[in-house]
Amino acid sequence: MKALIVDDSPINNLILKDILLELNIDVVSALSICDAISIFNSEHFDLVITDLTLPNESGYDLAMHVFSNSLGKVPVFSSSVDSIENSYLDFFSGSFFKPFCRQEIIELLRSSNLKSMPLADVRASQTQLNTEKYIEALIISTNKDLEDVQSHVQ
Repeated sequence: MKALIVDDSPINNLILKDILLELNIDVVSALSICDAISIFNSEHFDLVITDLTLPNESGYDLAMHVFSNSLGKVPVFSSSVDSIENSYLDFFSGSFFKPFCRQEIIELLRSSNLKSMPLADVRASQTQLNTEKYIEALIISTNKDLEDVQSHVQ
């Protein structure tokens, strides 16, 4: 299986990627909807996970693109703090809410229309988030954000 994940936060992409890799799902990540659409058009994916709100972009646009170009056969999941707007529910197979809970993501994927695809077994003890693993990525991301803020202030 292969998944496309989209979030403007590298940390969120890293966490989702780790969870999916535990399930033996190959992952391609993108930081923007524009990049994700380009990637989706050039490769085959079994599922897509997208944030709903990105800077100047909407995950709804990606969901509609995936739905129309796969004839609804590639499930799309939202990964956001927000619920899916009612008018877009038909384009999504479910939602992962932030902050992410590994067990909830694993259970939703197992219960969705991915159940016909083999997913690796993950023991409950493996679903705990190891924050130490993400500290370096968080520090790098925070330093970049700080540099961006300082640049804008100047």
